[in-house]
Formats: sequence, structure tokens, C-alpha cells
Amino acid sequence: MKDEHRYTELTKADTLNRLTYLVQLHKDRANDESVPSHRRGEPVKITVCTSGDLACVELSMTKAKELIKKTWDRMNSDTPLTLESGNFVSAIPTMELYLTEYGTLWMYAKIDKTASDELQAKWDAIEATRKEQFAELYTEEVSQ
Repeated sequence: MKDEHRYTELTKADTLNRLTYLVQLHKDRANDESVPSHRRGEPVKITVCTSGDLACVELSMTKAKELIKKTWDRMNSDTPLTLESGNFVSAIPTMELYLTEYGTLWMYAKIDKTASDELQAKWDAIEATRKEQFAELYTEEVSQ
């Protein structure tokens, strides 16, 4: 049985509520005899990965809530700027919470953007140039 829970939230309040729900869900596993003992009893590990090459960070519940609030405030202020640039036709801030069966709760925040036709055409031209210049990286292996 795969016991994983993945949610994508669209508001700060929903993200905070989901965090509380998932932490409680993991705590409830400690009393559930149907859950294997190696997945019970340990406190939930709230983990955030930063962008780039930095390591993942484990946070307390208080720090996780603080991070969620600050991240949502930043994303909500960045969204209008993204749309004003004219390069994107939509920009939707989201935060994903993912509780694994082993008690690690991962959090990911991003602004899902849809490129305008002009920007998409530029990206397509760049990709075509890459394929032309570095064809050996884009060849598909023929299975025998």
C-alpha cells in the first residue's frame, strides 16, 4: 500500500491548513496498528529545498508556517509584475505539499506561468537552434 499525500494549494490560508492537516495525519499514524512500525513514531520532517545547488532544509512547524506566509506574500506581489512584463498571459502562484509514507513533508512554491505567443516563439527558436548546434544531445537511441 502506498501511503503518500500530495496537494497543490492556491492560497496562503489553504496552505497553512494543509500543513496542519498533514502533520496531524502523520501523528495519527503513530497510533495506527496497520501502519508498519518503521513508519510510526518519528516526528514529521518538514523539508524545503531551495533553488540552485543549496541543500534541503528541515524546519520546525513554527518556521514552516512563517516561511509559507512570507513566500505567499512574495508570490502574490510578484504575480502582477510577471503579468505586466507582457511575456506571460497567466501567472498563478501555487504551493505544493507532499507527505511521503516515511514522514517527510516536502514543500515547493512556484508561480505557474503561461508564455505569450511571442515569448513561446522565441523559446521555440532557441530550442531549434540548440537541436541544430548540439544534435548529438538530441538523438534518440534506437532500441534493438
